[in-house]
Amino acid sequence: MGRIRYSMVRGSVIAVVLAFATVASASSVDELVKSGEAHESAGDPEIAARRYTDALTLDPTSEQAYLHLGALRAHQGDGREAARVYSVALSHMPGFHQARRARAHAYWQAGAREDAERDLEDYLDKSPDDDASLRTLADWYGLHGRHAAQLATWRRLRARARDEGAQKEAATMVRALQIMVAPADPVLAPETSEPVRRSVARITRRGG
Repeated sequence: MGRIRYSMVRGSVIAVVLAFATVASASSVDELVKSGEAHESAGDPEIAARRYTDALTLDPTSEQAYLHLGALRAHQGDGREAARVYSVALSHMPGFHQARRARAHAYWQAGAREDAERDLEDYLDKSPDDDASLRTLADWYGLHGRHAAQLATWRRLRARARDEGAQKEAATMVRALQIMVAPADPVLAPETSEPVRRSVARITRRGG
């Protein structure tokens, strides 16, 4: 009977110690992240990076530590390292959508355009109401020469537009891109000509 009572007490003590350790660890992680932010503000990026890394050593699922460290590397112009940070985050937390969006921007910064577009597409599948990211994706498609995809994205933005200015802008972009894309479709436009492309600029200047 005494042994059973001892085992129960011992188990309770261990549970309390583990719970306290978990709380203490979470508090330490938060403090390290805050310290990193303070060092960033003070112009000490490498010390800040060490604080974020220390936080991740304690808790490899600290979302804020990943976001801050990745953003710091991107701000330093190292898109590849920023993308690596976000990839580690996603390996621990596949559903960490903010990291996927951030990695898309890091990939774009590093010149990995297809990876960037794919990440932002995946992010928007889970967060379809993020109009700012939809606009970014439309811009990327345009810069990458993917005008049909750009047109489809602007159609989504047009469908979501709530105010008159946004509706007019989206409608203008859709009309312009329809003209841009049409020459590639033999059904819509069997003949391709330079005047068609010039008309895109005219429509854009007119505002639709």
